[in-house]
Amino acid sequence: MKESGKRKSGTKKDARVVRTIDKLKRTMLDLLKERSYDEIKITELCEAAGVNRNTFYAHYNEPADILKEIEDDLLAKIWQPLAQINTDVSRTRDFVHSILATIMDNREICSIILSRRSNRHFIDQIIDALHDSIINTSISKGLSGIEAEISYHYSVAGALGVIDYWVRDGYRISVSKLTDIMCSLLENGQIHAPLFL
Repeated sequence: MKESGKRKSGTKKDARVVRTIDKLKRTMLDLLKERSYDEIKITELCEAAGVNRNTFYAHYNEPADILKEIEDDLLAKIWQPLAQINTDVSRTRDFVHSILATIMDNREICSIILSRRSNRHFIDQIIDALHDSIINTSISKGLSGIEAEISYHYSVAGALGVIDYWVRDGYRISVSKLTDIMCSLLENGQIHAPLFL
């Protein structure tokens, strides 16, 4: 049985293949501006992209696979600043600013992906990826396990809510200003200590 959610292995990545995949991704994003991903059919996607069904199946099993790849590409860009996380609280601003700047640089894609409330795949990946490192750091700063968990979920839910508002509001607040606001909330809204260290 084909494994959903992953591009098929063994696909030669010549220039033509790269163009076809890019065309399918762009078309998927265009269609997502109008409807939910589960309403998009392969035939419609292929016709809009100017790609035949056999070509589509050479790379993907279903439209959801394209969406997952778009999300994974975006997550890879967002995760680059994670290497900066350490025990120095002064890095909080660098970390938050880098993530917000990446979202701003990819604002068209983020506006589409983050508007899809029915599918939590993207948000859940962010929450899961941050969990262990932040919990461990919080415990090392004196929080109990349960305090660290509560503080983590409170902070992450709040941060994601702020980002969601920012995206839906059309990015009217600058990256620098939103960084100031979020850092203030993250650093002053904890039980004992800031989480994003």
